[in-house]
Amino acid sequence: MAKPPQKRSAEFKLKLALEALKGDQTITQIASEHGMHPKQIRRWRDQLLIEGEEIFLHKTTQKCADPDKEKLLHIIDQLSLELEFLKKKLRRNT
Repeated sequence: MAKPPQKRSAEFKLKLALEALKGDQTITQIASEHGMHPKQIRRWRDQLLIEGEEIFLHKTTQKCADPDKEKLLHIIDQLSLELEFLKKKLRRNT
């Protein structure tokens, strides 16, 4: 019977990923010390390398990077213009 996967804390994952990046020990050595498969530590290391730069992004840059936000702002602007146009038309007709 297969054993269910263990939940690891983010702190633990970061610790092992950093150990793998340091290069003092091989990934296989780190994995055997902690009773894990080396492939999992490689995944965490690769994820840290890919997503690590997001830590240092400025908060306003992160907010502006949202593509849906730009689309929604455009829709809001369009609807505001239409509303103003309809209000003017209504005033003229009454």
